[in-house]
Amino acid sequence: GVIISEDQQGIQMLSDLKEEMDRNSVCAGFVARFPVSYAALASVFWLHDNFILQTRTNVIITYGDTEFLRGFLIFLKDTLVTWKVWVMNSEWNPLSLRRHFILYSLHGALIFSHHHEEITGFRDFIQTANPSKYPEDDYLTKLWVLYFNCSFSEADSNKMENCPPNASLEWLPGDLIDMTISEYSYNIY
Repeated sequence: GVIISEDQQGIQMLSDLKEEMDRNSVCAGFVARFPVSYAALASVFWLHDNFILQTRTNVIITYGDTEFLRGFLIFLKDTLVTWKVWVMNSEWNPLSLRRHFILYSLHGALIFSHHHEEITGFRDFIQTANPSKYPEDDYLTKLWVLYFNCSFSEADSNKMENCPPNASLEWLPGDLIDMTISEYSYNIY
């Protein structure tokens, strides 16, 4: 089956996918288009609960932007869809989804990416990057607060305290940060 966002990118992807499927004599059990906005997405999902839960389709391809995928993953978590293989583009920010435990509800992942040469110095960057080295990077600060239980100093709100010595991005879970860079990757759950 195919589930896409109802926008220009989703429609283009569907067109490209159908062309490739036709070329390889593959058919989709269903095609469903969902609104892009989270609010509209939530209101439409209840209509499709039983359809997605009861479809005999074993492989479902989803495509959409970060907000679309976030809404869809929250839907999956709440409905506990099992025995399906989900193929998703990887445009979501795992940090923003962490509070919903969404990725853990999918029970494992395979990530495919194009082969590429290691970028010189990237591993060293990952090992040494931290909020005090890059104070303008809010993402690093959020990671340190969430995963290393750091707090902000009362005397200086820009300074972090109670952080483990030598805390590193390298210590974070593999689904959150990868020690290599890939051009594109597709997640299969």
